[in-house]
Amino acid sequence: GADSISTVTSGLVRFIRLGQMDIEWEPLDINSVVAGIVTSMEFQMRKKGVVVHLGDLPPCMGDLVLITQVFSNLIDNALKYLDVHRPGEITVAGQAEKGWSIYSITDNGIGIPPQHQKQVFQVFHRVDPRRERGDGLGLSIIQRILERHRGKIQLQSVPGEGSTFSIYLPRVMEDSDEGVMEKD
Repeated sequence: GADSISTVTSGLVRFIRLGQMDIEWEPLDINSVVAGIVTSMEFQMRKKGVVVHLGDLPPCMGDLVLITQVFSNLIDNALKYLDVHRPGEITVAGQAEKGWSIYSITDNGIGIPPQHQKQVFQVFHRVDPRRERGDGLGLSIIQRILERHRGKIQLQSVPGEGSTFSIYLPRVMEDSDEGVMEKD
């Protein structure tokens, strides 16, 4: 019980601090960021028989530590929620559009039921607390990081087929670039 309370408290402190931290804006090579994450998770992926497909990912602007946390958390979630009845696949793809770099992390896991899809970004929400351990803060933290970067996250999921999380990050930081400040 004490460990659980400590984990939740630590997660809440991280969540609150995200709103106060300065963003260290810099151009980011997302290909390198994701390759590093995949390399660090290689043992887990091999153990679970997961195949990862990496597309050519456009650069963006952001804080290296925070954006690495976003991709790491989404790829880790894809690993956690695999469907044990079929080989796991994770695809990370990207495109540049109207001042945005748009990335998608797609898995063929268990998917998220429609009634939970909006709630997964709420603090402490867990679709199935019995399935995996966690504090229910991961997607809330990701959403907060992306908001601080003037970006956003979207979810498409079909139960039994998998999920796609799409994240939008600015390619440049100039307010004169029409697409940067717009979020459809």
